[in-house]
Amino acid sequence: MNNGTVMLFNAIVLLVLGLISYFNSDVKSGTALIAPAVGLVLLFLSFPVKKENRTAAHIGVVLTFIVAAALVVPVIRTGSPYALVMCIMSFVCFIYYIMSFIKRKKEREAANA
Repeated sequence: MNNGTVMLFNAIVLLVLGLISYFNSDVKSGTALIAPAVGLVLLFLSFPVKKENRTAAHIGVVLTFIVAAALVVPVIRTGSPYALVMCIMSFVCFIYYIMSFIKRKKEREAANA
Protein backbone atom coordinates (compact mmCIF):
# COMPACT_ATOMS: atom_id res chain seq x y z
CA MET A 1 0.00 0.00 0.00
CA ASN A 2 1.40 3.41 -0.91
CA ASN A 3 1.12 6.74 0.91
CA GLY A 4 -1.60 8.02 -1.42
CA THR A 5 -3.90 5.12 -0.60
CA VAL A 6 -3.29 5.50 3.14
CA MET A 7 -3.96 9.23 2.87
CA LEU A 8 -7.18 8.61 0.94
CA PHE A 9 -8.38 6.12 3.57
CA ASN A 10 -7.58 8.53 6.42
CA ALA A 11 -9.35 11.34 4.56
CA ILE A 12 -12.50 9.25 4.20
CA VAL A 13 -12.40 8.28 7.89
CA LEU A 14 -12.02 11.93 8.93
CA LEU A 15 -14.82 13.06 6.61
CA VAL A 16 -17.34 10.37 7.49
CA LEU A 17 -16.76 10.13 11.23
CA GLY A 18 -16.37 13.90 11.59
CA LEU A 19 -19.71 14.53 9.89
CA ILE A 20 -21.43 11.75 11.84
CA SER A 21 -20.07 13.21 15.06
CA TYR A 22 -21.21 16.71 14.11
CA PHE A 23 -24.76 15.67 13.21
CA ASN A 24 -25.14 13.39 16.27
CA SER A 25 -24.11 16.20 18.61
CA ASP A 26 -26.69 18.28 20.44
CA VAL A 27 -24.51 21.39 20.19
CA LYS A 28 -23.62 22.29 16.59
CA SER A 29 -20.16 23.79 17.01
CA GLY A 30 -18.16 24.94 14.02
CA THR A 31 -15.02 23.48 15.52
CA ALA A 32 -16.51 20.02 15.08
CA LEU A 33 -16.12 20.52 11.33
CA ILE A 34 -12.34 20.93 11.51
CA ALA A 35 -11.64 17.19 11.13
CA PRO A 36 -13.93 16.82 8.09
CA ALA A 37 -12.35 19.94 6.54
CA VAL A 38 -8.87 18.47 6.98
CA GLY A 39 -10.23 15.20 5.59
CA LEU A 40 -11.41 17.06 2.49
CA VAL A 41 -7.98 18.64 2.02
CA LEU A 42 -6.30 15.25 2.48
CA LEU A 43 -8.71 13.77 -0.05
CA PHE A 44 -7.56 16.27 -2.66
CA LEU A 45 -3.89 15.82 -1.70
CA SER A 46 -4.06 12.03 -1.95
CA PHE A 47 -4.21 12.07 -5.76
CA PRO A 48 -0.94 13.99 -6.29
CA VAL A 49 0.66 11.85 -3.59
CA LYS A 50 -0.23 8.72 -5.58
CA LYS A 51 1.76 10.26 -8.44
CA GLU A 52 4.81 10.67 -6.15
CA ASN A 53 4.41 14.43 -5.59
CA ARG A 54 6.73 15.12 -2.65
CA THR A 55 5.31 18.53 -1.78
CA ALA A 56 1.76 17.20 -1.51
CA ALA A 57 3.03 14.26 0.55
CA HIS A 58 4.79 16.51 3.05
CA ILE A 59 1.79 18.82 3.36
CA GLY A 60 -0.42 15.78 3.95
CA VAL A 61 1.90 14.41 6.62
CA VAL A 62 1.94 17.72 8.49
CA LEU A 63 -1.85 18.05 8.30
CA THR A 64 -2.27 14.47 9.49
CA PHE A 65 -0.06 15.12 12.51
CA ILE A 66 -1.85 18.38 13.33
CA VAL A 67 -5.30 16.81 13.20
CA ALA A 68 -4.14 13.78 15.22
CA ALA A 69 -2.68 16.02 17.92
CA ALA A 70 -5.74 18.29 17.89
CA LEU A 71 -8.10 15.34 18.33
CA VAL A 72 -6.44 14.34 21.59
CA VAL A 73 -8.26 17.15 23.45
CA PRO A 74 -11.81 16.13 22.39
CA VAL A 75 -11.01 12.53 23.22
CA ILE A 76 -9.93 13.51 26.73
CA ARG A 77 -12.73 16.04 27.32
CA THR A 78 -15.71 14.20 25.85
CA GLY A 79 -14.57 10.61 25.46
CA SER A 80 -16.19 10.58 22.02
CA PRO A 81 -15.65 7.26 20.28
CA TYR A 82 -15.69 9.05 16.91
CA ALA A 83 -12.89 11.37 17.96
CA LEU A 84 -10.97 8.43 19.41
CA VAL A 85 -11.13 6.48 16.13
CA MET A 86 -10.15 9.55 14.09
CA CYS A 87 -7.26 10.29 16.46
CA ILE A 88 -5.91 6.73 16.44
CA MET A 89 -6.31 6.44 12.67
CA SER A 90 -4.47 9.69 12.08
CA PHE A 91 -1.59 8.73 14.41
CA VAL A 92 -1.29 5.32 12.71
CA CYS A 93 -1.20 7.00 9.30
CA PHE A 94 1.38 9.51 10.51
CA ILE A 95 3.63 6.70 11.77
CA TYR A 96 3.16 4.86 8.45
CA TYR A 97 4.20 7.98 6.52
CA ILE A 98 7.34 8.47 8.60
CA MET A 99 8.31 4.80 8.24
CA SER A 100 7.73 5.03 4.49
CA PHE A 101 9.92 8.14 4.22
CA ILE A 102 12.72 6.43 6.16
CA LYS A 103 12.46 3.32 3.96
CA ARG A 104 12.64 5.39 0.76
CA LYS A 105 15.64 7.33 2.04
CA LYS A 106 17.49 4.10 2.82
CA GLU A 107 16.65 2.73 -0.64
CA ARG A 108 17.98 5.91 -2.29
CA GLU A 109 21.17 5.78 -0.26
CA ALA A 110 21.66 2.11 -1.14
CA ALA A 111 21.13 2.85 -4.83
CA ASN A 112 23.67 5.69 -4.74
CA ALA A 113 26.31 3.68 -2.88
